[in-house]
Amino acid sequence: MTVLGLLLIVGLFGACAPATLDGDNTWVLLVASTGVRGRSMANYCLQANVCHAYHTILATGIPAEKVIVMMPDDLVHDPRNPTPGKIINRPNGTDVYAGVKIDYRGEDVTPKNFLNVLGGNKAAMAGIGTGRVIEGDASTNLFVFLSDHGDYQMVGFNQKTLLAGQLHHTIATMHSQKKYNKMVFYLETCHSGSMFDGMYPAEMKVYAMTASKPNEPANMCYCEYIKGACLAGLFSAGWMGLWDDQAKGKRLSFSDSYKYTKKYAQGLQHVSHYGDLELESEDFIPNEIGVTPTPEVSCPIVVPSNLVHLHHLKWKVSHAEDEESLKKAQLELDLYMKEEEDIKDLKFKLLELFASESPEIREYQERGVILPSNPQSRVCYKDIFTHFSEHCLHPLRFQGGVTMFANACVMKLDTPKLKREMSAICEQHKAHMIPY
Repeated sequence: MTVLGLLLIVGLFGACAPATLDGDNTWVLLVASTGVRGRSMANYCLQANVCHAYHTILATGIPAEKVIVMMPDDLVHDPRNPTPGKIINRPNGTDVYAGVKIDYRGEDVTPKNFLNVLGGNKAAMAGIGTGRVIEGDASTNLFVFLSDHGDYQMVGFNQKTLLAGQLHHTIATMHSQKKYNKMVFYLETCHSGSMFDGMYPAEMKVYAMTASKPNEPANMCYCEYIKGACLAGLFSAGWMGLWDDQAKGKRLSFSDSYKYTKKYAQGLQHVSHYGDLELESEDFIPNEIGVTPTPEVSCPIVVPSNLVHLHHLKWKVSHAEDEESLKKAQLELDLYMKEEEDIKDLKFKLLELFASESPEIREYQERGVILPSNPQSRVCYKDIFTHFSEHCLHPLRFQGGVTMFANACVMKLDTPKLKREMSAICEQHKAHMIPY
């Protein structure tokens, strides 16, 4: 039996794991779901996080043939890349892009493909990328890391979105079909806790660590070093910094990883955990192959992920090298600020609409209250969320506003009526279909 880093051998099964659960049946899925093409270098860290994670995972001894990577791969050769030809994930860091084997790029990085790869649907992935999927059975152990933008019960995939209900359906189906034994899922997005909160009973053997609670943003760090690009997520800098800093053969537990990452976040976001918390006590060896430990790098200045594009635009204005560059950067910033004002007005009008059905909606929105969801409310939420995406604008430009949709569904308001009136408001509003 190969030791295979024991991340999910000893890590997921404990030191007394049966010999039949060997390392050859451990799979890892790493995903950055939004690129930089058509957007700014504000998204630099998403692919940087995943590239770094690839090397961190290999250090555990897990072979590359059991690691699947999905990322747009539009950063490293983009002429705007502040680190031309390479990607770094910390100040003065090494090139984490080098050596990464990418299975799915560009337009192949979609919610549908992600779920098919995770769920082992080989037929659905035929002719797409490498076609590789997680080939799981009842003894398969999974580690998933996804880094991107998000909002309540959703993760962005460029112009598309993955909803919590869709992820839960796939994992529940995998569980019923015995396609995995135990699963660890690290998620770094704003509101990432909402993707797991209350949905995964212990018997499903899913343990999730998320960058933030259901009602708060996550943060990016190392934003002040290279041309306004944030090099890492605060969550990623935490857990990978810990794993990379271990001497060969040193054991950690998932509890160690959780406690360290939570402390590293300095209370700026609340790293959370969900699902089968008994998995936290199980240990793993983050540096099985004996790479040189990398000391921790602190992150003294952070930028909320939902403000990182604004941060980047302001950096371009303050660092313009000539009058023409300054004028162009200022126009970009002014346009973005005007869009944000229009979106703020749209939020106000839609909140008035929803509050006309129930005044409690306004109170919940102002206080940041999110009612506990249930299977029925998540179906309703998907319906009204999709309607908003098609008739108003991309939900990630509506940060924090979608919780009124979720609460309306839990409260069983007249959502067909709300959808009709929402369409009318959006189609006449200046914020209608503002690009993401």
